[in-house]
Amino acid sequence: MNRLFLRLLVCTAVSAGLFVRPAAPASAATATFRIVSSDHPGYAMVAREAGDPIRAMPGERGDLWEFVVIDYRPAGPIYQIRNARTRWCLRPHHYDPGGSFVEQGACGVSDYVTWALRDDGGSHYLSLAADPHTIAYATTTAPAGSTVVAGRGGSGDFTHWVLRPA
Repeated sequence: MNRLFLRLLVCTAVSAGLFVRPAAPASAATATFRIVSSDHPGYAMVAREAGDPIRAMPGERGDLWEFVVIDYRPAGPIYQIRNARTRWCLRPHHYDPGGSFVEQGACGVSDYVTWALRDDGGSHYLSLAADPHTIAYATTTAPAGSTVVAGRGGSGDFTHWVLRPA
């Protein structure tokens, strides 16, 4: 009798969807882009190895980045920004409103490793989901490139990014 009851309970739970992982929403599409500076169009985001700082490099096409919607907020979608080659995600090395270099590392769903896009008339700010004032920016146009930082940004920094379809 107990076995029959247990089977009935499991079948009911499975048919009700309690043990079945829900499918991702159809709107959670992935779009792939190159992230290029709007302020200095020759500079694109490039990643080397996991844990290395992301660089805004001149004269390079840049890496391909997949924007994966993982949440929706009143201000818009929240994204994991995943490198199409390495499968690592764009994230601050550690959260510090004063600034921390951006690296590629393990993907997650925390607001401290996910991003929002704020449109600014054809270009975008990439802002940390945890703090809309913490944005990804680069600080110099040196020939060797610039480290991309997540922080408040300053007037001389390049803070706007254009998403070029792959």
